Amino acid sequence: RYHAIDINMLPDRIYQCKQCDKTLPNNDKLLNHLRKHNGEKPYTCRQSDTAFPRTDELNSHVKTHPVEKPHQCTQCGKAYLHKKTLITHLKVHTGDQSHQCTQCD
Repeated sequence: RYHAIDINMLPDRIYQCKQCDKTLPNNDKLLNHLRKHNGEKPYTCRQSDTAFPRTDELNSHVKTHPVEKPHQCTQCGKAYLHKKTLITHLKVHTGDQSHQCTQCD
């Protein structure tokens, strides 16, 4: 927990870090900033157990992991994230043209 001793609220509602004098626009931003000083990393990646001080850093990290596509076509090997996408794809192999454009040949 953060204590009042770490936070300086200036009269114009700007929050200031007492450790480095950086000013921030609100308490949430200040609390995120204080994690740089105390090393707190409360947001953890489920895939790699890497921890981060802020959610935006975690979200950027998560994008570096390959997306798991568990639904794979047994005929050509293409894989999809959602089963319904695989089912639509399977129509390519069966010759189903129910979604083909009526204006094209």
